[in-house]
Amino acid sequence: MMESILAKAKKKCDQAELYTEEAHSLLARSSLDKIEACKSTSDKGFGLRVVHKGRIGHSYFNRPEDADRAIAEAVRSAKLSHKENYSLPSPTRYKSTKGFDKKIPSISEDELVDMLLESMDATAENAAPLKAEFDTMYSTMRVINTEGVDAEVKDTLFTIYCVGKKEESTGDDFFVSKKFLDRAHAVGLSAGEWAAKGKGAKPRDYEGPVTLHQDVIAAFFQASVMRNLNGELVRRGKTRWEGKIGEKITGDFTLIDDPTIDWGVGTNAFDDEGVACKKKVMINNGVLKQLYYDTRTANLAGKKSTGNGFKSGYSSLPTVGVANVILESKQRTKKKGLFVQGLMGYHNMNPISGDFSLDITLALLDETPIRGCVLTGNIFDILKEAKFCGASETREWFTSPQMVFDGKVVAK
Repeated sequence: MMESILAKAKKKCDQAELYTEEAHSLLARSSLDKIEACKSTSDKGFGLRVVHKGRIGHSYFNRPEDADRAIAEAVRSAKLSHKENYSLPSPTRYKSTKGFDKKIPSISEDELVDMLLESMDATAENAAPLKAEFDTMYSTMRVINTEGVDAEVKDTLFTIYCVGKKEESTGDDFFVSKKFLDRAHAVGLSAGEWAAKGKGAKPRDYEGPVTLHQDVIAAFFQASVMRNLNGELVRRGKTRWEGKIGEKITGDFTLIDDPTIDWGVGTNAFDDEGVACKKKVMINNGVLKQLYYDTRTANLAGKKSTGNGFKSGYSSLPTVGVANVILESKQRTKKKGLFVQGLMGYHNMNPISGDFSLDITLALLDETPIRGCVLTGNIFDILKEAKFCGASETREWFTSPQMVFDGKVVAK
């Protein structure tokens, strides 16, 4: 079927690509101490990208009988777009990775609800359960194009999110993996413990050593570092690292993107354009080595795709994304000073200058809880001087030890 649709599209344009995704999910959710919902959903659709005289067009559809309409829309949008002299990718060899766990599609509603109840009981050991969500997802994706690309992958995802409340304090934790692991009790317990640790938190001024939890480091990197490694934004002059390849940009840590790790949340044998994904050193001992590109961004920049063209779904065009990001450092120290477990407001930080002023949702100073104050500074200045402590921990797409630096907190 996909081949026949692609053949039809090829008659109307120079090149065509057809992307299809079929996804099934099961969600169990609680609110306070009650089960609020348990429902399954399914979705299937097609994304069509065409190239006509070097111009890109796109459309999407859900039923094969709508393919003719979608082809006409895609060609029409190509004729109205800017000429980029773009060409779809040719086939590349890729190595298979493990990312499909047969256990996840077989989980029943009763099993998922039982896990949710187990997490709520665990939260209740230290705090009142406020919210819990358990979600299983499995999908099949295939991308083919007129240049010979034909790649297919099956994928799974298991997600847990729990929130507890102790008087005025809330705490949360999560777990995300492509492989099913029994983390219901651990995540629920952690959410309740964080809620209890935050009880009676008050604002205060502080200046001195600050240690960041891995979740906070990941959020900082997503809002700043990863954005500045985006080849499209660099090409448009919207980052601080344009023309900095080969130069020292941070302290002596190494940042690796490895989509080949089995069971990683960002594990992919190939991206959503069918380009092979490979392990990449983005920053080596503080020196900028390379940037992320999808095929369109690479074409405009005169580069080659790094296999980082990802879609948010069949209805979207590929954009530059990341896989499994790993921070490694030999600059080690001990955990000390103020421990920051959570911040909010990352969208307000300046991703180019690196300046930030973020609300602390929970921090601990000698086990004394702090909240209602602001951590201020500049993330790029911090990354030049920061050291790291403790064992590395993977939190969704990001793996790192905890980070220590001299910081400043201002009470509101």
